[in-house]
Amino acid sequence: MSGFSAIDLTKLNAPDIIETLDFEGVFNEMVAELKSRDDGFSALLESDPIIKVLEVAAYREVLLRARINDASKAVMLAYAKTSDLDNLAAYFGVQRQLIDPGDENAVPPIPPSYESDDRLRKRTQLSLEGHSTAGPIGSYIFHALAASPLVKDVDVASPDPGEVIVTILSTLDVGVPNDLLISLVAERLNAKDVRPLTDNVAVKKASIVFYQVEADLILYEGPDGEVVRKTALEKVDEYVRQHHLLGNDITLSGLYAALHQEGVQRVVLKKPLADLIVPADKAAWCDQILVSVGGRDE
Repeated sequence: MSGFSAIDLTKLNAPDIIETLDFEGVFNEMVAELKSRDDGFSALLESDPIIKVLEVAAYREVLLRARINDASKAVMLAYAKTSDLDNLAAYFGVQRQLIDPGDENAVPPIPPSYESDDRLRKRTQLSLEGHSTAGPIGSYIFHALAASPLVKDVDVASPDPGEVIVTILSTLDVGVPNDLLISLVAERLNAKDVRPLTDNVAVKKASIVFYQVEADLILYEGPDGEVVRKTALEKVDEYVRQHHLLGNDITLSGLYAALHQEGVQRVVLKKPLADLIVPADKAAWCDQILVSVGGRDE
């Protein structure tokens, strides 16, 4: 992503209205309330029938509090999901994009596929930027993402006054967009109600930096080697997928953190040997991950 920096919703503190659920706390409060109202209940035993009644009441109250938590989250951009997020996005004039219409006549029927919650959330957050025609970075990013659900990431640069270069990373394959996607984005960005008269906008394809990850895991005695290896492999795969974005560096520290799972004594990282510094108009793509058990600590 370019120099534009939207608020990172994942790092916001949990809102005060979201309550931590505590069954024991609610139950103990009910017992204390009952005892305070009637001295006849001052010496309750766990076997007393009223205890079971209070347990049911406490459980139902916890369910109600959980429902209030969910209802509160449903109207917050940082937490809303699925149809709740659809309705929240509609308030900002943003609609979830269709990726594939599917085929209801197929056997079995193929359902339509839509953009993810995270992508819709990001576009909704950027939507207010899209109302400007003064050429802010956020506006170009919003309209590029709105052009097609196949746009994964956007970088905006202005090397000279009046010149704007928009780089597009695709969701397909390694991330290089096809000519049709570039045309769709260019058409959207050059619309009269989007592009300032003084800007000359060029849309280009992202370049891809290929790399491999190869590592040996030295394990402690005891843990199942294949289980540990698969866990580390999954974490590395998650790391490289999360960093398949424009200008995202691939760091040794990030790879070590992904590889160093429970049961691993140390990691011997063979590839890469140094941090991979990725320019803003490029994205890193890992085309091979090899994780092996190299032995056990003695």
